[in-house]
Amino acid sequence: MVGQPPEEGSRGVRRCSRNARVPRRRYILLARHYPSGSLRIETERVAQEYILSLDDRRATLESVGGKGVSLSRLLRASMPVPCGFHVTTAAYDRFVAESDLQSGIRAALEIVDTSKPDTLTNASEKIEDLFLRADMSKEISGAISQAYAGLDQEEPAVAVRSSATAEDLPSASFAGQQASLLNVRGEDELLDAVRRCWASLWSARAIAYREREGIDQQTVKLAVVVQRMVPAEVAGVLFSANPVTGARRGSYRCEPWPGRGGCVWLGHPRPLRLGETVVWMDHHQAPAGAAGSDRQGTPGR
Repeated sequence: MVGQPPEEGSRGVRRCSRNARVPRRRYILLARHYPSGSLRIETERVAQEYILSLDDRRATLESVGGKGVSLSRLLRASMPVPCGFHVTTAAYDRFVAESDLQSGIRAALEIVDTSKPDTLTNASEKIEDLFLRADMSKEISGAISQAYAGLDQEEPAVAVRSSATAEDLPSASFAGQQASLLNVRGEDELLDAVRRCWASLWSARAIAYREREGIDQQTVKLAVVVQRMVPAEVAGVLFSANPVTGARRGSYRCEPWPGRGGCVWLGHPRPLRLGETVVWMDHHQAPAGAAGSDRQGTPGR
């Protein structure tokens, strides 16, 4: 699912500002029609349960998943992270509970034999169908829509990124196991993308990976990160540890590709390799000659 490309004029990464935070009060505009304040209190509580600003200090592995909590830390450290918000695991829990999806998930997993790929695919397809046919409550969809409306542009293009509670862990990365949808634009596309991210917790690869790592299938949950799209010329993966040796100090490896980078984490092309380079932690500028370069000889980006 791909929408329109981002505007050419908005280059680079935009930091979140106070004006771009999740508009919790905007979510309760309907409450002004009621004489009692009870509805106002309840709707504000619901918004806070299902939506968190990207930099919210309440973001934890349990509430926003591995990717979400890492992005939250980066933003609070003043790193240039694109604006956005978390759809918390509480929203996933309610969606699953209200449609009684857990029983269907358990039934689908009973046929799985990790030595037989067809059983993984069949189970995944059955679970995905359950998620795509289930109704999303107005409380959840309303909270997501209002958070999206709070971004500082009308119907901006966003990246909708899965963030599982068993993801980006010291012993299990889950890289590329769940869905991320790029260039999503508009409320309807956003709600559909969130639903597809939830369903991707049960992709064949994710089920098999959890089995291999000994992670309980019944305890995993999924949050969703929604961020403004960056009109990138080059994108890819930066490894803060050597992916072959596991060494964590003194070097990094950057593997980019022209465009938004989706083909890199899917493993389709052979990415440009900026080489292994010293990380200068005490410094805003590395000494001359420290930066890597790509295979065409242009400066590394």
